[in-house]
Amino acid sequence: MHRPNLTRRIAALRHAYTGETDATLIPAAQAAACGFSPQQRDLVSSILDGDWGARLLGHPEPIIDTAIRSPVLLDTTVHPQHELDAAVLLALGRAHTYYGHSRALPQRTLCRMVRPTRDELVLALFPQTLATVLAELLPHERDGQLLGLAGLRLRLHRRHAELYLADADPTVRVAVSNTSFRQAAAAMAFATAHTGCATTPHDEPAPLSELEELAIGLGRVPGPIALASALLRRAGLFADADWVAIEAVGSNCLRIDWYGGPTPAHVAALLTHPVAGLPENHFNTVTTPDGTIALTCRDFDGAVSLRQRTGTAPHPHMTAAWAAYRNVMTASNPDSLATPSSHARQRTWA
Repeated sequence: MHRPNLTRRIAALRHAYTGETDATLIPAAQAAACGFSPQQRDLVSSILDGDWGARLLGHPEPIIDTAIRSPVLLDTTVHPQHELDAAVLLALGRAHTYYGHSRALPQRTLCRMVRPTRDELVLALFPQTLATVLAELLPHERDGQLLGLAGLRLRLHRRHAELYLADADPTVRVAVSNTSFRQAAAAMAFATAHTGCATTPHDEPAPLSELEELAIGLGRVPGPIALASALLRRAGLFADADWVAIEAVGSNCLRIDWYGGPTPAHVAALLTHPVAGLPENHFNTVTTPDGTIALTCRDFDGAVSLRQRTGTAPHPHMTAAWAAYRNVMTASNPDSLATPSSHARQRTWA
């Protein structure tokens, strides 16, 4: 029987985690395959042919070196990037709570595509999903408390938006690809209407506030951030789910609930794949009577709870924010509507 070449097999493997198209999958897979030694190519081929199910039961074999893992699907070891990735994942995990009053908001809102590269992490989001992410993450004050992600700033480019941390190295960033000015303006209008705080992107970051500095010192993102970063880089696993809810439970656990799409067993199996799964070799799993799978990751000192739901997502009221979004999307000149509303507090955080 004919077996596809290694490049095609790596591309198919990576696609299951990232949702990329061949335009980026094939070059990445070619670069990975060409960079492997003959021994590494044989090892990867044997793993792709084999069965790694015992890893779900705590057996670490096969243990794969980072030199093989990283070319196939790149993770990061940079702490601020972990924080940014984790915050974005948690924000995406709340996108479903904004569904109620936007008929245009697609059901599958977690992430259309993710592309981890050495230069940046690239996401493809529906414009409506970007709006909810900005509403969740752009820092703003309310009643003397800081909400959102301390230090987060927004920068707009010709065809993409960039989320970055004002207090981190410039290489720490998440790019949202294929974002037009109109879409970005609508997303900012939504965030402004929701938070009551004006959103203005700048090429240079606004200085940190005292509350931001305090939050950064105390830890700006809850939960196991390195594990959350690795999950964001594998968000394509949930591409077929109708909605996904993600929340941190304490400092060591992430809870992921979803409706439709893959089963918890399928997700757990792919997360433990030796080559493209989580960068971890010591797993343990427990399945509860309701079908939830708790996957413990020893090296991460964390766990992830995987549960497929049968109900629908909640529908809170966000009428005014979605009206602001639609006004910009349908305006003849979105620039005139991209400025803060007259009812927003004129404190710029981005």
